[in-house]
Amino acid sequence: MRKEIFLGWFGTFLQLLIRSSWGVISVPLATVLHLNSLGIGLIASAFYLGYVVTSIPWGVTIDRFGPTKVISLSSLVLLIINLLLFLNLSSFTLVFIAYLMEGTIASGIFPSAMKVVSLTESGSGLVSSIALLDGALPVTILLLGVISPVLIKDWRYLFLALSLGFAIALILSLRVKVNNRPIGVRRSLTILMDRRVAIATAMRFGEMWSTWGTITWIFPLLVLYRHVSTSLSGVFLLLFGLGQLLGILAVGRLVNVMGDKKVILINLLGFLLLTGLVAVTTSTMLLMVEALPLGVFSFAFRPPTDALIIKVSGNLRAGTSIGFTNSVSQVATMVVPSFIGLVLLATHSFPLSMVSLDLGCIVSIICLFLIYGGA
Repeated sequence: MRKEIFLGWFGTFLQLLIRSSWGVISVPLATVLHLNSLGIGLIASAFYLGYVVTSIPWGVTIDRFGPTKVISLSSLVLLIINLLLFLNLSSFTLVFIAYLMEGTIASGIFPSAMKVVSLTESGSGLVSSIALLDGALPVTILLLGVISPVLIKDWRYLFLALSLGFAIALILSLRVKVNNRPIGVRRSLTILMDRRVAIATAMRFGEMWSTWGTITWIFPLLVLYRHVSTSLSGVFLLLFGLGQLLGILAVGRLVNVMGDKKVILINLLGFLLLTGLVAVTTSTMLLMVEALPLGVFSFAFRPPTDALIIKVSGNLRAGTSIGFTNSVSQVATMVVPSFIGLVLLATHSFPLSMVSLDLGCIVSIICLFLIYGGA
């Protein structure tokens, strides 16, 4: 892996670790800080609020000043915030403000990583490099699955590890040079009016709806509605994360052979098929068999979709376009957990909850054909 791509991957991994780890460390922190379920949810929402609101401004900044400078600045600030959390985590208000600030700063990292890829890769290498960046998510899920017992007991050291990680990212960003052609704010923002970018953004929104809805709910759904033990549900989640990683590793070669549209469509249809199977399967053993392919189909559409957005917008405005699509699609990660929860509250139906996850893929399929037409 080239050092430019590694920098983008490592920064993306760290910011994913911040938000994904809250689901684990919130358990002991609920006791330490006397948090109820509302307080836990508000802190998680604080991160996403900051992330969504600042994604577009960060994108414009990236196109103007370059991605490595943004990664340097973001890493420095996040290093300080996480070090302060390690040294003094004493109240709900402090953690809420810290996570709001972390979301605000971290939202510049993934668009920066995508900008680096757009400036250093082209053709078949573009999708493969984007797949490496997107592979940071399943790696994060797998890592949390392994270290969650440790985090429950020694959660404070997570913030120290994040500080050290961002220190490394800062050093790497100062050593990596990427040739960036700065463009003005007005020219960057014109991409927001592009019809194909808008449709691709809606497609990514649908994909995020299905992916994050599954990540958020599949574990409690199996435990509460299929009466699968927590240990076996953990195995399901581990296999699911492994499937995501395998799909990411294979998608670059598949795109070279089949093209963007077919790969995206096959994975969206595969997700619909697998969620249908999971919805009607009552055998725990069969559920374990379905976990790996569900993971593959739940995420392998992401790299070619991100590559499509860059191709449509052009690499000069890649920061703004990815910032925009990231901002909009992240709304799905905020809405879908509550939406699935409301469906379950109203119906107590496992199959209907899976159908609710499928809504995102259906939207994405419609958008895919709007972009490519009948081709």
